[in-house]
Amino acid sequence: MSISIVQADIPAIEAVSEVADRKLTTFQEYFQSPSKAEDEMKQSLKMKDTVFGIPVFGNERTKPETLHRTVDTLTKILDQSGAGQADKPELVRFMSDNNFKVVIAGNGLDLDNLNPNDFPKETTAEISSSGLNIDDYFLESLRLVTEAHIIQLKKNAQRAQDQTSKDELESLKTAIAQLQANGLGFEDDDGDDCAAYLVMAQVALSGQLPTILERLLSMVDKAVQFVPADEMGVFETDLPEPIKKWKSFSPESFQAENPLVCEWLARNALSAPIVDIESVEVALDEETIEDLGK
Repeated sequence: MSISIVQADIPAIEAVSEVADRKLTTFQEYFQSPSKAEDEMKQSLKMKDTVFGIPVFGNERTKPETLHRTVDTLTKILDQSGAGQADKPELVRFMSDNNFKVVIAGNGLDLDNLNPNDFPKETTAEISSSGLNIDDYFLESLRLVTEAHIIQLKKNAQRAQDQTSKDELESLKTAIAQLQANGLGFEDDDGDDCAAYLVMAQVALSGQLPTILERLLSMVDKAVQFVPADEMGVFETDLPEPIKKWKSFSPESFQAENPLVCEWLARNALSAPIVDIESVEVALDEETIEDLGK
């Protein structure tokens, strides 16, 4: 299957570094857009922290432990050498200059209220403090950095006629085609979400993917008992077949059968850090249980 890589639409706004020291800056002030003052969700977000200049926003329902895990994980992703500075300063500067950000809300309903025009998926990590996606502090942080790397390659290839960036994008198409040929994909997959493939590959190579998938199933098992019978159709109680294929690999077998994506990740210095995933209990909070019963 041919994979189309398109140019992302990135709004030009002020660099985050100019406001990074204002810890309680509201999102409204950050964007300096008085015309959007009525957006309640946006108004409730405040800058809680920054990671190498990348802002991390939360609201009054953001749990401190989720904030801490997210900041720690994003730091580990960007500074895997542990030197106290970003391993790829040009990438971090690109993320800062192009409005990449993290939003940690109290629950999934808060995230549903984010305006996609203000919070584009490509440049926003959306993380819930509770609910089904308990490991998103890790997965979404990894996706955000991966998206940034891909978008940076696209912009370099388009604006500077950078042949190296063009070659990397072509190599990425080929690498993903190899994954698909080996039966690796997603439900309703159109092959265009390059970041999703790369995140799964990074986590598979780190050896943490089976644990994450088992935790997801465990959370679904806990959730279904609170879902009204007429709503059960929205819940999958087993992994989709394409995801089961991902789970079947060890890091060694994944590398052996999918060398092109592994080489691409190594060449572009992208890898998932080891995170103590199981330190976060698989449990439903009362607010999520109440929402599931509605």
